[in-house]
Amino acid sequence: MKLLTVKQVKSSWQLWDDHENLVGERVFVSFLWSHKQLKIKGENYSIKNVGAFAGKIHYYNESERLMIKIDCVHQRVFYYGHSVTEIYCLKSKSWSKNTVLCKLENDEVIMRFNYRWSFFKQTYEIEIENDCNNNLLILAFMDYNLRNFED
Repeated sequence: MKLLTVKQVKSSWQLWDDHENLVGERVFVSFLWSHKQLKIKGENYSIKNVGAFAGKIHYYNESERLMIKIDCVHQRVFYYGHSVTEIYCLKSKSWSKNTVLCKLENDEVIMRFNYRWSFFKQTYEIEIENDCNNNLLILAFMDYNLRNFED
């Protein structure tokens, strides 16, 4: 598994790999910090909360095509690729905010979000499988988990 580190820089959250390369970041794009975007290698993805009590999170590309939908109520993630839709499930323990992303069809773990305390501050990390290279899915997973700590 590869280890990615989440760092807060001013008003954005950046995701770094183990070679100190920037994978992507979540930034606030409005004056009141109510609108967020994911930035991955020059591409912007807008984030919209949908439904009653923001029960769903949608990620749109620059041409307003829905790329990822997270259903917080049913703990599912839908990734809309070019030809096929991939479905994942989110699992977490009720007493912990550590979350795991698994494939729905075979329950294979794809990513794991961890946090720990170090020197009076929290450190966030994402462990991903070696063959996982979907940066948008990784950043959407990061955004979903960071919302638990920002509330």
